[in-house]
Amino acid sequence: MEHTQGKWESVKTHKRDEYDIWAGDEGVFIATTRSVPTAVHEPGEYSKQANANLISNAPEMLFCLQELQFNLLSEDASGNSLAKEMSTHQMKRLAETIAKAEGK
Repeated sequence: MEHTQGKWESVKTHKRDEYDIWAGDEGVFIATTRSVPTAVHEPGEYSKQANANLISNAPEMLFCLQELQFNLLSEDASGNSLAKEMSTHQMKRLAETIAKAEGK
């Protein structure tokens, strides 16, 4: 499973201060962030924008995690890898996070 390629951007709409997420040069629609008020929580403008920023940066974060995992697992000429310095739990969590983002 692959995500839509291209730079993802969040764009503020004029309708109820929502944010749309668009991707690529063709402007592929990805999502709209919309917060529904509840009896205990009225979402503010900041949380809507923060959610939109997080979603629109997801492809870049995934790439960074994949690159980090590759670099940690790569061995130098002596056969050492940085992954040996990390706990098994940290490496497992990194692998699980990447797999989840890739839909595996």
